[in-house]
Amino acid sequence: MRILLINQSNGIDFNQNPPLGILYLAASLKRAGYEADIYDQGAKENKLNYPSKNYIQRFQPDVIGFSLYTFGLPQTLQYIKELKEGFPHIRIIVGGHHATALPERTMLDCPEADFLVCGEGDITIVEIIKLLKMG
Repeated sequence: MRILLINQSNGIDFNQNPPLGILYLAASLKRAGYEADIYDQGAKENKLNYPSKNYIQRFQPDVIGFSLYTFGLPQTLQYIKELKEGFPHIRIIVGGHHATALPERTMLDCPEADFLVCGEGDITIVEIIKLLKMG
């Protein structure tokens, strides 16, 4: 299974270290034997870019996970909607600060999400991927 993890920034410059939460997720997935890639929107030159359709087609993820923040959320939810329309077979997992603080609201606002993780997700994401792999 191939997993792409996306750290949302929507143009905000965090002026801090790499996103540790999403790095922990990638490390847990790799330790469990899965291929994981990170797309840190905040580290890109144009901080408004999401992974392009070409990028998605080249990497061919089975699952895409999003770390959600409340700021810039409408843009990310629109991207998720377009992503699911273009790649309906890809499973979407949302987590992060916004999803943890407002899980019910997040699922209402993002019906394209297949899973929502509250709190620390380094163990939970591996369990979800194992279940998906089992079919």
